[in-house]
Amino acid sequence: MEHLKLEKSYLMGYAMGAMILTRFALKYANRVKKMLLLNTAASFPSDDMIREITTINSKALVFQQNAP
Repeated sequence: MEHLKLEKSYLMGYAMGAMILTRFALKYANRVKKMLLLNTAASFPSDDMIREITTINSKALVFQQNAP
């Protein structure tokens, strides 16, 4: 946001992105005008769980890109 010179912004997150956006908004509430959360959970996964999900998603993407 600093790079784009944005003081506040409207933000949208879907699924895991919505959970990450919620954490962002809690930490940087002064940077968020409004946010839209779609298809998200009511609880936060641990940082370890986020890393594990990200790793699995990355491996699945590589597999999909290399599939015949």
